[in-house]
Amino acid sequence: MSLQISLIARRNKIAKRFKANFLEEYNPSYRLNGLKNDKLQIITVENTEQIVPAIWGLVPEDEFADRTRFFEKYGSIDEYLKINKTLQSMGEYMMYCDSYSTAAKSRRCLIIADGFYEEHQSMKSSIPVYCYIPNKNGAGKLFAIAGIYSRIGENQYTCSMVTVGANYFFSIVVNLAKRMPLVLDKRLEKGWLDESLNKIEILDYINEGFTDQEFRVYPVAKGSFDNETAIMPTIYDGFDDFI
Repeated sequence: MSLQISLIARRNKIAKRFKANFLEEYNPSYRLNGLKNDKLQIITVENTEQIVPAIWGLVPEDEFADRTRFFEKYGSIDEYLKINKTLQSMGEYMMYCDSYSTAAKSRRCLIIADGFYEEHQSMKSSIPVYCYIPNKNGAGKLFAIAGIYSRIGENQYTCSMVTVGANYFFSIVVNLAKRMPLVLDKRLEKGWLDESLNKIEILDYINEGFTDQEFRVYPVAKGSFDNETAIMPTIYDGFDDFI
């Protein structure tokens, strides 16, 4: 469920869309995989004019404060993420969860993407699908997913994707989990990065902030391709039942 995204847009297009510059080298990817703790491109409340890479999976700052203790206990960041499963944070509950509450209150970010992958359960099997917002030419538009992050060193970040209960469309697409990433309305992106938001205002973004732009969905091949094959349409029996 939303553990893989794409970001294949050109560097200058991303910079122009979000009015921000990249801190480090950027490489487009057809499939960024949370289970591999790939790095996402984020914009933080600390600097809304800079795009920084962040490990996908949140390591709370207080957990990492004593690095010696952290590595004695977990051995590596990857192992911590494997055990604690912080790739996603449920928007409805993250304000009340020890692992997420501090970041939710003061460390919010935008996760940049132009598509994401989900699973649809058919009568026969689980079908991977690609979800995107088409532009006039049919290609995927850039969008921002609400996120929370931690800063664990100089220019070192980790992050978690905020999810919410699926709307009508995505409850049909993601028909088992019935959840979706919180893709923010473009008009609300700047507000999500407002450091002065209080708890009630943050929950308003979570409950009401999903974009009103129309998504399109189509089935793709099973596998972990990080090339054009990842987003090539694939035919499965029964898929047309809901699109």
